[in-house]
Amino acid sequence: MSPHYGRVVTTGAMARNSKDRSLRTRDVIVDAAIEVFDQVGVSQSSLNQIAAKAGVTRGAIYVHFKNKLDLFEFLCEQVILPYEYVASERSSGSSLEGVALVKERWRVFLQLVTENERIRKILSIIYLRCEWVSENTRILERILDARNQAQRTIAEALESEKSLGRFRVEPGSEIVATLLHTAMTGLLHAWLISPQQFALLETGTHQLDMMLDGLVGA
Repeated sequence: MSPHYGRVVTTGAMARNSKDRSLRTRDVIVDAAIEVFDQVGVSQSSLNQIAAKAGVTRGAIYVHFKNKLDLFEFLCEQVILPYEYVASERSSGSSLEGVALVKERWRVFLQLVTENERIRKILSIIYLRCEWVSENTRILERILDARNQAQRTIAEALESEKSLGRFRVEPGSEIVATLLHTAMTGLLHAWLISPQQFALLETGTHQLDMMLDGLVGA
């Protein structure tokens, strides 16, 4: 046995422990950033405030993030946007299609947001606590790209229903898809502003049923 074998194991264990501590520190910083951004907004917050909230030094933040924007972008990557969820690929085990699939995607997303406080706060930061200035181009482009894809997904679902003779309205599928998606995202925004005002899952499900059942039927 190599005389250095024990030392190698110890060094490896120390490296793993150091990495674990580093990841825990990063998580504490991210949690603190969520609280600070949610309370005062992204533009009005500072790394000093986040460091104080996390109980770490400002230098500890720079170990993990280049600046506040880098931290904000990392935070944004922790959630899937409603547009992205609606436009996501259908799971292989799902038998739903067309409008039924769109309704189910929205319902599952609304349930996820309702039940997960962390996701709610991050979405609130993105939509309500962030100024759309040039430095936030990456998340804005992500939102716009996902929105366009989601609207195409809804339009395709409506076209599928139309081909079966179940589409009841005169406007084109793209126009209806835009109206439907705007209504649902508007509902989400209203709830993020005041979650106590109404039950998001129940209200959203009811709104989807009223809108889509009025557009599509046997």
